[in-house]
Amino acid sequence: MKIIYLIFILTFFIGCNDKTRNFEGIGQIKLGSNFDSLPSSKLFKNHSGNEYTIDSFKLSNEIGFVKNLNIKTDNGIIYDVSFNNSETTNISAIDSLMKNFHKFNLINIAENKSSPIQIFEETDGVVDFSKIVTKNNSQPIDYRYFDIKKVVNKADEN
Repeated sequence: MKIIYLIFILTFFIGCNDKTRNFEGIGQIKLGSNFDSLPSSKLFKNHSGNEYTIDSFKLSNEIGFVKNLNIKTDNGIIYDVSFNNSETTNISAIDSLMKNFHKFNLINIAENKSSPIQIFEETDGVVDFSKIVTKNNSQPIDYRYFDIKKVVNKADEN
């Protein structure tokens, strides 16, 4: 957990500069877009007013279905998206999207052989995209992409 907190802090300092996004989102789930304008918004369950979930969702034709899609909004605007892969998810398509961040690499997290997870993280200074893989287990892969400034501002509000 300390590593994740450190990553958020480092991401915040680097994300303070005005930069353009190299990545907007996947399929119809775009950062900065209005959640209610999504054609499938009515299929999501609303949690705590600004958080929406759905058990299974087709992210795009190329990627296919994902599980446990969670979308966080601020005044209806999407700023944080997380999901797990399913049996039919095209993981290589998601991994290729993470290459959009080659311009700016925040931190290289070396693999710790004793750790039960491995973290891959890419950022362009505006958006962070992470992938957490549970090693030696058939657990789903956790993906998350978010607007750095918005997540930090929301954390400051709490």
